[in-house]
Amino acid sequence: MAISTLSNVAADLNLSLMQGKYWSTLLTLRDGTGVAIDVTGYEFRGHIRQTPTGTLVAAFTFTLEDAPNGLVRVELPSELAATLALPRYVYDWEYADNADEEHALVKGSISVVPEVTHV
Repeated sequence: MAISTLSNVAADLNLSLMQGKYWSTLLTLRDGTGVAIDVTGYEFRGHIRQTPTGTLVAAFTFTLEDAPNGLVRVELPSELAATLALPRYVYDWEYADNADEEHALVKGSISVVPEVTHV
């Protein structure tokens, strides 16, 4: 008998960000068969902290680019990226669906590359 693991733990995704620079990515949420999930009305959130229980350092911004096709933009504006002074942080992203059920999306560490060119 094969042993399988079912989990509600977020996928691991480590990020590397340049201090003080705008960062953005697009996510497409899909179900187990690869079909896009309609995320209309979903609420997304994501925090950056020094440790999982530490003080909030910054929050990602989420924009529904094409909700019926599961497309979500995740951003960290340059003014927030400028506040990342340590070399490493932790973060996660989650969402609440239309039934107010919370779901883990991704988690990981953030490596911050110091800015060299200053204006």
